Amino acid sequence: RIRWIKRYCMDFFAYADDYYERSVALKKSNERCKKIKSGINCLIAFQKYWKKRIDFDTIDMVFYDAFKNYEINHLGNNLNTFGTKIAILKAILNDATARRVNKYTYYKIAWR
Repeated sequence: RIRWIKRYCMDFFAYADDYYERSVALKKSNERCKKIKSGINCLIAFQKYWKKRIDFDTIDMVFYDAFKNYEINHLGNNLNTFGTKIAILKAILNDATARRVNKYTYYKIAWR
């Protein structure tokens, strides 16, 4: 019960780190765990670049467009790399939503 209350109050990056740790504990493939960690680190770098806080309530189409611009124009990544990072982000958001940590589900409608 205490762990649930603590999780409920987590911000996005605390939850993302928890998601990564659970992925490692569940013995997901090393490749998948590396992609999750890399995706989280990329979001941390993007937050510094964007100069806005990334949290459950700020992940919307404005975030999506800015993140895509950052990935493609600033870092020079291709759409496949961007798509991989969005897939990781969606997995974290879906997990947080399923566990009732995230109540903002706009990404489900907008990012089809």
